[in-house]
Amino acid sequence: MKKQLLLIIAIALIQCINYAQTNVSTMDISVTPIIEIDSVTGLQIDTTIVKLNVSFKVKNVNEAEHAYILFGSVHDLGDVKTVVADFTNVGGSYQLSYNSISYPISQYTAQAEITLTTDEENDYDFITMYVIDINGIESNRIYFTK
Repeated sequence: MKKQLLLIIAIALIQCINYAQTNVSTMDISVTPIIEIDSVTGLQIDTTIVKLNVSFKVKNVNEAEHAYILFGSVHDLGDVKTVVADFTNVGGSYQLSYNSISYPISQYTAQAEITLTTDEENDYDFITMYVIDINGIESNRIYFTK
């Protein structure tokens, strides 16, 4: 019995030692629709798509590699759409790059413009967002509820 107890404690200690953490953390997700209006007609230019500005704060961006933005029917699931954006350093300035567009990161705030079809917009209920750091370790997850 004592040997089994010692074995369980030893395994628990090894798992605690091997548990890797990242210095990268995320917070304050914000999702804002982008509506383009025709200046002549006053109507929305394209009603077949929905554009969203997704922004969030990231701490220790110098250690961040990829941002994952999951549009899903539940938390932590990208069953509607999954977006992967890359963190890049250009001349000492950090940017978030998605869909061949680079968005500058200013005062810890990263953002990207994401286009959804109207079906995708109707189907998602939650957005889950997290970062993978340069060592492949996942940051905390943050959530937006539609």
